[in-house]
Amino acid sequence: MTDIDTSGAVTGTGDRSRPRGALPALCAAQITSWRIVYYAFPVLNPEITQATNWPAGATTAAFSLGLVISALAGIRVGRMLDRRGPRTVMTAGSALGAASLLVVATAPNLPMFFAG
Repeated sequence: MTDIDTSGAVTGTGDRSRPRGALPALCAAQITSWRIVYYAFPVLNPEITQATNWPAGATTAAFSLGLVISALAGIRVGRMLDRRGPRTVMTAGSALGAASLLVVATAPNLPMFFAG
């Protein structure tokens, strides 16, 4: 019969010196980011098209283009995560997302909306 070692943690290194609040904070940040950047568009698109008189197809195309760009960038971002860790990449992504949202919110015309 084999002995089971119960002296350490089940997973990981057993090092508990890192803050325990980091994972819940990261989860909350991810949920908030997805809610603002992705899930708000379908809700806000009718308001955007009504306020700007832009075609719904054009605003949806801008959103779809953003999704394609993020998918293509995901490969490089994944490599950056492996090399540098999540802190720098998450901070840069949050800053870029906030800047893009500001551009979209203040876009005076459709090309600027696409740029955001």
